[in-house]
Amino acid sequence: MIAFQTIPANQGYPVDKRQLLTGPVIVTRYLGPTNHRGSRVKATHQRDSDVTWRAVTDWDHTLDSTANHQLAAEQLLSKWVTSDDLVIVGRGHDHNCYYWLVVGGWQLIQAREQIQEDLLALIDSDNQQLNNAICQIVVTNFNKLFH
Repeated sequence: MIAFQTIPANQGYPVDKRQLLTGPVIVTRYLGPTNHRGSRVKATHQRDSDVTWRAVTDWDHTLDSTANHQLAAEQLLSKWVTSDDLVIVGRGHDHNCYYWLVVGGWQLIQAREQIQEDLLALIDSDNQQLNNAICQIVVTNFNKLFH
């Protein structure tokens, strides 16, 4: 059974029986207009105490706020050396920023395989047609993450 890192909650108990995807986070922040520049979105990821990656995109007024922030996160992700294997899979936010969870494509494949195994164990059915249909639904939904 392939498992992802469990994030411990209070007193070391797991958050949930599910395993959580973990990976680097890109933070995007709105930058208001100045006398010389229009509105922008700044995306950052601090790899360690010495290296911080940044990208700034101009605000696209044809897009909504979330799409502008996602565009900045994707621009930063495209600058990473290993960007071919990385996918943005989640978004969070607070009052000031959006947070974009980035994982490797291989993690999504492992998650898909684990979900398939878990579903088949739950079904415990001799109906192979039903089992195949459920696996196809899982595969289709994970494939949507890549497109």
